Amino acid sequence: MYIPGQFKIEDKTIIEDFISAYSFGTLVSTMSTGQIWAVHLPFQWHSKPTSILSSHLSIQNELAVEW
Repeated sequence: MYIPGQFKIEDKTIIEDFISAYSFGTLVSTMSTGQIWAVHLPFQWHSKPTSILSSHLSIQNELAVEW
């Protein structure tokens, strides 16, 4: 399992329990332009070589902030 340094958790059972309990997560952030974006992150604890995981990136529609 890869855990980026900035999100490093000493007790890996925290991550294992989270992935076991939830099928996906969502990361929401802003770009340097101020636009909001969100990524759907699928979790699969026991994957097979033929498994496909797809994530989705959504960026705020600029028209939505004008009205």
